[in-house]
Amino acid sequence: MINFDLDTPIFNLTRTGSNENVAWTIRNAVEGVQIFGGIGSGKTSGSGRTLALKFLEAGFGGLVLTVKPDEREIWEDYCRTAGRLNDLLVVGSHENNFFNFLEYEATHAKGSETDNLVQVLKTVIRAGEEKDRGMSNDGFWENALDMLIFNVI
Repeated sequence: MINFDLDTPIFNLTRTGSNENVAWTIRNAVEGVQIFGGIGSGKTSGSGRTLALKFLEAGFGGLVLTVKPDEREIWEDYCRTAGRLNDLLVVGSHENNFFNFLEYEATHAKGSETDNLVQVLKTVIRAGEEKDRGMSNDGFWENALDMLIFNVI
């Protein structure tokens, strides 16, 4: 594991109205970063790309969750550019890397394993429902879903 000095500069910024450089450090990075702008203003291709490359070059790791179809290729390019392609793990249903959340929950459950699995499956089901459609909030259907999942498990 790499030890980080939080005051190590990642890059320098020039203070507005002067030629003074101000270091942007690992401490600044881990305290949080927000990038604001309208659609098409270059948040991803400008600031986001710069930060991603600087983070990768500094040895940072991370987790990228996205539904954008081209995001995987973007991050593969970032990792290639930063010399970190061998560190990239892509997790997905058609990949060599995957996460079996039911197996994880079954082996790490505290208390009633079946109840925990029921709650996990209900969460997954709800996450997949469209906002304007899906199951009713009627208690009958909630109980029916609980019973069905409980008995299947």
